[in-house]
Amino acid sequence: MAAVTPTTSGWRLLLVLSAVGLEAAGVPQPPNIVLLLMDDMGWGDLGVYGEPSRETPNLDRMAAEGMLFPNFYSANPLCSPSRAALLTGRLPIRNGFYTSNAHARNAYTPQEIMGGIPDSEHLLPELLKKAGYTNKIVGKWHLGHRPQFHPLKHGFDEWFGSPNCHFGPYDNRAKPNIPVYRDWEMVDRSPCIPSWPGTCYVDQVGLELTEIHLPLPPDPTCEYMDWSYLSSPQPHRPIFYYRGNTLMAVTLGQYKAHFWTWTNSWEEFRQGINFCPGQNVSGVTTHTQEEHTELPLIFHLGQDPGERFPLSFASAEYQAALSRTTLVVQQHQESLVPGQPQLNVCNQAVMNWAPPGCEKLGKCLTPPESVPEKCSWPH
Repeated sequence: MAAVTPTTSGWRLLLVLSAVGLEAAGVPQPPNIVLLLMDDMGWGDLGVYGEPSRETPNLDRMAAEGMLFPNFYSANPLCSPSRAALLTGRLPIRNGFYTSNAHARNAYTPQEIMGGIPDSEHLLPELLKKAGYTNKIVGKWHLGHRPQFHPLKHGFDEWFGSPNCHFGPYDNRAKPNIPVYRDWEMVDRSPCIPSWPGTCYVDQVGLELTEIHLPLPPDPTCEYMDWSYLSSPQPHRPIFYYRGNTLMAVTLGQYKAHFWTWTNSWEEFRQGINFCPGQNVSGVTTHTQEEHTELPLIFHLGQDPGERFPLSFASAEYQAALSRTTLVVQQHQESLVPGQPQLNVCNQAVMNWAPPGCEKLGKCLTPPESVPEKCSWPH
């Protein structure tokens, strides 16, 4: 019997489980089973449930030829607990996948705390294998990345996908840096090791080639990387970190200046804990998150790559780094051209994407002012 290879695309994360029934002489051929699980997709996003843009024709056809379950509920609104419950048929609190509090970042299930899927759990592919099925999984596993939690140890015969996918909303400018496996082996890894025999030694370490006084190769070859800036008169190119319209930090050479101190932990924010320990910074440990641009926190990334110990405000090193950073920020801001984000402009053509009922408003709503520093997205 031929394997089923469905072609589908997911909005964010996708898990495909295909089971192929084995032929047996004189025995009715069992049906193929295709199970799709997609994270963060609302039930109204499918055309069959009323999405007006009708962008899911293949899924709509499957629904038209099959059966709809309008009252189906997920066991958990988070990644790992929801798929664990679907594959085990048991509540998250019983199968070992649950959150330690109400916040979403605990859905990623730290291996040392909650572990992966226990051997005591009987997964759907294990039961199908006993019934003569061959099981394949394509996409995110997210039930443990240690060897004992590997999907091939829990009923699957083949796997192509990622053990976890910890990244934020889709960004068309960058490729997510996530591991991809084909069965037991990680694939699509391209290590980059600059090697110049007699010139580059193992005991020399630096963030940039020019810092360890090495000559640039005459014709460097490296995929997906632009080396041209290394030969420019100013190799220490600044990097500006924005959240919305707010300049959060600037990296210039070995130094990084934080104009806003902000933590990725919503729990710490609610408790008023400062992300930059060691400094009493007025206005940044409160819920108002006041701007703090006169005396930013500056870190030496070469000595403190974890950004745990900011330079003393009174030190000569801080003053020198502050002067260079301030000049770069001033030049950068003078070069900016005021404008309006495209997503803030009302377009009648996309109004049908809104939830049902919005078309009765008859006009475009004025979007609220962006306050990116108060965004609670945990990544």
